This record gives sequence, C-alpha cells and structure tokens, in this order.
Amino acid sequence: MLQRGKDGNAETEYAVIKACEAASYILRWHKSDQFISLEEKEFIDTYILFLSALPLIKFKYQHLLPMLHFKALNQDLNSYIIQKGIIRVINKVIENVMKRIASLIQDLISKSVEQRAVIAELGVLDEAQQYLQRIRSSEDGMSGVIDPVCELMSLIFEGNPQLIPIAMQENGIVDLLVANIYGSLTESLHNQIELLLTIVNESLDDSLQEMFRRGVIRVVINHLDSEYQNPQLKASEIIMLIVQSGSVDVKVGEQNRYRNEIQKDGTLQILMDFFIDDKIIRAIKVNIVQTISLLFKALPLPSEYGYEIVKVLKMQIIGIDDNKSSITLSILCGLAECEANHAYILSDGFIKEIEQCLKNKERKKTCCEALHLLIALIKNGSSQTKEIIQKGIQITLIQQHSFSRNKKIAKVAKELIELLKD
Repeated sequence: MLQRGKDGNAETEYAVIKACEAASYILRWHKSDQFISLEEKEFIDTYILFLSALPLIKFKYQHLLPMLHFKALNQDLNSYIIQKGIIRVINKVIENVMKRIASLIQDLISKSVEQRAVIAELGVLDEAQQYLQRIRSSEDGMSGVIDPVCELMSLIFEGNPQLIPIAMQENGIVDLLVANIYGSLTESLHNQIELLLTIVNESLDDSLQEMFRRGVIRVVINHLDSEYQNPQLKASEIIMLIVQSGSVDVKVGEQNRYRNEIQKDGTLQILMDFFIDDKIIRAIKVNIVQTISLLFKALPLPSEYGYEIVKVLKMQIIGIDDNKSSITLSILCGLAECEANHAYILSDGFIKEIEQCLKNKERKKTCCEALHLLIALIKNGSSQTKEIIQKGIQITLIQQHSFSRNKKIAKVAKELIELLKD
C-alpha cells in the first residue's frame, strides 16, 4: 500500500493512512532488546522510500504514526534507519511543518479576532494541538517548532475566551503546554510562557481554579529565578492571576482558598524570598507583592515585611489606570479584613490618597473599590481608625457618590455614610 501511495494520489490516500495507523500498533520498536526482523527491515525500506517520495503538500500527521514508538533505544533499529536515510526524511517533515505553521501565522495575523476563532474551529486549533502532542512525545526534530506553534496558538486564543474550554480539556493544550514547560530550560521558554499567559488572561475564574488544581503554579514558579527577565515577568503574572481566582466568592473574613496548600508546599516562602531579593525588577516585584497580599487576605502580614509589602501596593494606585488601581484597592480590602494590617495601610498619610481616588469620578472602578476599602477599615478597625477616616475624608465627597448614576457606587457610598455616623 505504501508503494502505491508514494505520489500522494487521492484515491489511495485513505488506505495509506490506515496502513500507517496499523503499522503503529504492530511494530515493537520501543523495546531496546528487540531484534529487527527481515520483514520489518523490508517495511522500513518501503516506509522511508514512501516518506522520501511523498510530496510535501501531501504530508499528514498520520503518515508518521509508525515512528511514534521509536525511542532511539534500539541500537539495531537506530543504525538501520539512519543508514536508510531517516535524517533526510525528518528534515523534510520539519520543513513541511515549519512552512505550514508559518503560512497559518501569516494568515491569522491579517484576520480579525472573530475571524481567527472561526478558522480555529474549522480545524486549525486541532492541528496546532497535534503539533504540541508531537513535541511532547519527543518526535525527532519537532522540538524546533515549539516557538512558532506557541505563536500560532497565542494568535488564536487572544480575545477568544470561548475557546478556553477546548484548551482546558484533559490531556489537552494546557496540560501539554505545562508538561513541556516543566521539562524545558528557562531560556527557551519565552513563547511557551507567553502562550500560557494568554490563556490565563482569557480564562474565567473556574478555569483558573482548575489550573491551580492541576499544579500550574508549582510548575511555573520554578522559572521565577530565571536570569531572563521576560519569562520571569510572565511567570509572576501567571501566578498572581491564578492566586487571585482563589479569593473569588470568598466571604469577608475568610482566607484565600489556596492559602493552606501554598503554604504547605513551600510556594509562599519562595514568594517571600523573591520579595526581599534586591535583584528582582520592580514589575516582577509588584506581581509578587500582589500575590503575597492575596494569600494574606484576612490574615496579619509578617511584621518584618508588612510595611514594605503594603508600600509597594499603595504605589500602584497612583496613576490613571483605572483597572490597575481598582485591583490594588481590592487587594488592600482583603488585607483590611485583619486589623493588624491597618497601621500599614494608613501609614504615610494614605487616607489622602484614598480621598484623591474618590475625587476622580471618571475612574469608576477605583472609586467603588476605594469606598469598599474605607468600609473594610471601619468594620474591622478600632474607633481610632474610624476617626482617621472621618477627619481625612470629606463627608460631602461621599454624599456625592451616594447619588451616583452608577448604582453599585451609590449603594456602597450609602453604606459608608451609615458607618461614619457617630
């Protein structure tokens, strides 16, 4: 059948693929002590001739199935297939894969996010996953295509959260990617970490929580000590976003749902060690500080680091980025659930910075979270804390927010007014 299919004729294509699938089950090339029979050598001769003659455009993944169980442990087989020209065939296959991926990337770049999703669902995402599976199975030469494969997938997933459930399937894209990251050197991880971050950014909280259960943080944290800043930064962001999902739907006064496990497995101590490392650049340190603070929701920060941790957090509120400021204020709300952290939060006249957040009414997320922070401080604090807020925040400003057209802001402001009454 392989002899008849060398020209890639459509009439024999299906039969050839089935022949390759059958061969993958029959051959026992994974055994190091298995002697290669005469019949197997004849098959190898025909198989390599078939792969050598098959036009690049006709190459399919199934054509390589007979090679999947070959682990290069069998010296008899190893010598024979090299002698017969397998290296030349592998180079041809990789050339074909690279050309195909480059073509797909070029096509997707010119498309809108919505068009990319349609193309992905027509089979391109499945094709990309097959490439990832071949890389993971250590198919000869395929490790060289990991970067373009990751770039291809990043283009597909960015802006398309509806595709994340596909990535999250068991033994699917996320599992394959994380397994590959676990076994890779950090310097070669740029595009793999970038793809994982893209998937994390597009994921809903239930998917992020599932990533935690699958051990994504334990794998990624190993690359925080890289000498290369880019994978360091991406890894720290991935960890922060996953840990953030552990505070979702957690009641006031309760801990982050990952806290105990992260403390037991040593991850929290690793994060603390990175926080005090002066060589860590600011952007990475901010992500680490946010992660630590999320893990200390409703708990006292370590006394030796509490002031510095909160100081880094508070600096993120300054600026015009509504999303960044609101996230930071939300994290501070979690810390404010423990009275022991109030001195750190209110230090350096921070009450005036909160007031500035309330004055900028265009930053609605920031306004809302600033009001939540004041409520948390009053509910969990002393009479002295309440007095600091009463003196530091103009009641008129809060009253203005109580009449906001944003119903959420108005509701929170009214609650704060009631709490501020003597």
